[in-house]
Amino acid sequence: MKELGGLLEQIRKSKNISKQELCRRTGWNSGYIYKLENNLNRPSIDNVQKYCQAIGIDMSMLFYYAEAEEKHKKIDLTISDLDSYKLVCEKNIN
Repeated sequence: MKELGGLLEQIRKSKNISKQELCRRTGWNSGYIYKLENNLNRPSIDNVQKYCQAIGIDMSMLFYYAEAEEKHKKIDLTISDLDSYKLVCEKNIN
């Protein structure tokens, strides 16, 4: 399974959010985001939540992505909203 940082980066990129935009939305510098996305630090739960809010997902979605990736080794990250993604995950997982 992809580590947290890689998963966050993959989701961010799928939503076409640049690192610069993420910096603007979170107030973090690009060095912190680089370390987070490359698993060079361990972010607090609060910072994971802040990252998720900045890219427009609920933190619980990370579990959907992680579970789908673990069970199927491939997930489609082009889905734009949470409800559609949940339906796809439920279909693939069941």
